[in-house]
Amino acid sequence: MNNLGQFFLNNLWGVLFWSLVGNAIFAFVLWLFRNVKSFPVFTIDKRYGSKSFLGLKIYKRLRWRTAEKSAINLANQIRQDEWNPDLIVGIGRGGAIYGAMLSYKLAKKDRRGKKKNIPLAILERQYRIENNQRKSKVVGDIECFLTDKEGNLIAPEKVLLVAGEGHTGDTMNMAKELVNKKYPEAETKSCVFYQELPLNSHFDYSGVTGKGFNSMPWQDEYTLRESYMDKCIIYIVRHCETKLNGEDRFVGSTDDEEAMLNKKGISQAKKLAEFFKDKNIIRIYSSPLKRCLQTANAIKGDSDLFIEVEDDLREMDYGKWEKMKREDIEKQYNQEYKDYIDKPNFTLPGSKESPGKVEKRIIRFLKTIAKFHESQKPYPTAIVVVTHKTVGRIMINYILKKQKMGKKHYRDIKMENGSVTTVLFDNDQFYIQ
Repeated sequence: MNNLGQFFLNNLWGVLFWSLVGNAIFAFVLWLFRNVKSFPVFTIDKRYGSKSFLGLKIYKRLRWRTAEKSAINLANQIRQDEWNPDLIVGIGRGGAIYGAMLSYKLAKKDRRGKKKNIPLAILERQYRIENNQRKSKVVGDIECFLTDKEGNLIAPEKVLLVAGEGHTGDTMNMAKELVNKKYPEAETKSCVFYQELPLNSHFDYSGVTGKGFNSMPWQDEYTLRESYMDKCIIYIVRHCETKLNGEDRFVGSTDDEEAMLNKKGISQAKKLAEFFKDKNIIRIYSSPLKRCLQTANAIKGDSDLFIEVEDDLREMDYGKWEKMKREDIEKQYNQEYKDYIDKPNFTLPGSKESPGKVEKRIIRFLKTIAKFHESQKPYPTAIVVVTHKTVGRIMINYILKKQKMGKKHYRDIKMENGSVTTVLFDNDQFYIQ
């Protein structure tokens, strides 16, 4: 007998014991993997998650296996109730995915004895602005081509409406109303994969209930449900080009005809209007200076959007440099121009306002945005802010500094005429996207 065999013979009980322990641990891990409904997901992105651990945000993501098990359980429960639907209507992305799972699990046998999935239709909630108010409706094609024994088209008798998540139940009620108009004789029931606690609405069938889950199996940290994030999207826009901009002149408090949009600026404004057409904007904030109001009105177009004129968004006064060409300033104010380039808080000759004072009114304005967004909850908000080059760059750099990504000098931020910078506001913080 070799040494290895002698070792196992002498330590037989120890080998058997540790083999059993190893198998038990493996079986436990396998059981845990199969039965845990959700896993914590860590992210350093402060926009997501409700709890913090060592500086990391935590949120829970429900597993696909959890969705599959709940679909099986719900299908069995529906069969036990002897309420098999003729049509399933999935509401939104989550409802479409979970509805497809239920369609398969509830498959019926046809006249030839073959299983046939339940027909699936899909509805989606769309938002719009009407009289400066956020409104929405549920849209989609819910035609169902059912036939009787003779092959004639018939309407469904039982319709199951399926949502991915249940919070207020508002979308589900809108979907029910649409289905009832289409099929007034049909009996409808509601179903949801995940119902949030405490219960704020009633569903006939629920797959999973719980509190604190903020990600479904079909979501990741970049596609979280908006009502969890309460996010606000802010588009910071520099006004479009003016005659003075085109001549590389300094334009601060000037508000005469030369400071209004030129042909190129009007063309830029039209492109901005096209860009924002599908962005679901609910308000526009603008500097009171004409070049910004022209840009804001072009973005507004024929819509009922409200333009809020904010004095805090006006451009910094350039004092003695107003309307002067850059090359002339370099010659006449050589040292002051160097200070302007090198020192972030340098006050221009003849100006009543330093960049530091501009930043203070910018902070005041950002609080205005936060207050307005708070009034719109739980709905996400999309806002356009039309301002100027210096004010815009100081604003962007202030936000970057809060993210510890700020530039040494606000002038290091590029901001061309008609440019758009996207900012997110969530959890009382602003972030450059």
